[in-house]
Amino acid sequence: MIKRLIIVFLGVSVIAVLVAPGSESAQTADLYRCRPTAADIKDGLPTETTHCSPKLHCEYTISGQVKHGCFSADPGSELFFVELFGVPGSLVGKRCSDEDGTCLAMRCSVFGTVQLEGGGSCDPETVDPDCGIAGIAFCRNHGGNSSTAQGQPFTLETTLSETASFQGNCTKSGRCRQSLVVDATLSDDICINRNWEFLTFVASEFNGGCCTCDGGYDTDTATPGDCCATSARNLDDGSCAITGTESCNDMRCTADLSTFVPGGVNAPYVCGEIPQNP
Repeated sequence: MIKRLIIVFLGVSVIAVLVAPGSESAQTADLYRCRPTAADIKDGLPTETTHCSPKLHCEYTISGQVKHGCFSADPGSELFFVELFGVPGSLVGKRCSDEDGTCLAMRCSVFGTVQLEGGGSCDPETVDPDCGIAGIAFCRNHGGNSSTAQGQPFTLETTLSETASFQGNCTKSGRCRQSLVVDATLSDDICINRNWEFLTFVASEFNGGCCTCDGGYDTDTATPGDCCATSARNLDDGSCAITGTESCNDMRCTADLSTFVPGGVNAPYVCGEIPQNP
């Protein structure tokens, strides 16, 4: 099973091979970059806006054609938002079914950037399942509300990934929107005070993003989550009749969590290209 993130840009594409943890198989993905919503950048700020502002302007390959879209990520469990334009009705209409996952779908994932003690070698310049996710774990007193939650530095030793269908979230003109929460489930034992309960984990920095898949993700009991090219499935195990290719964007996203309040209004992640050492 392959997992991967983020999108698109300017007609430039590369091919990436994405392998999920524990998977022995791989499938290729069209990998794009997102770009700021401005024609020019001055002093680090956009000088003019587009329909995506203040979100990133991205591109995705859908049904063999490059489509424009908007992308954003917000902390507080990682909340991803993707909006697509010009989506064919055949991918989200009556020919597909949200119930069995055969419609146009997206998969959003979070990968870490820090070396884990005793773990495999972490490469923070890519989406690497061997890297830990640095952030803050928030805990609260039993019966307390989110505003009283206390945070403590924490490194998550796994990757995070979730999928969702666009079916039912599109207009007749082919404008589709979907949001997806990618959350960590942790034990109350990680809280400093044993009488407290775990509330949420928020990454301060991660590599990742969102992929789209034309035919949704399969439900094969052996290797679930493969991208399918069409809505057709093998009846014996629910696997893809034809394996598809995800359209993804891999980015580095960071957030200042010094004033973060669980459940409150917080600044979105700042996402851009994954830094590369010279």
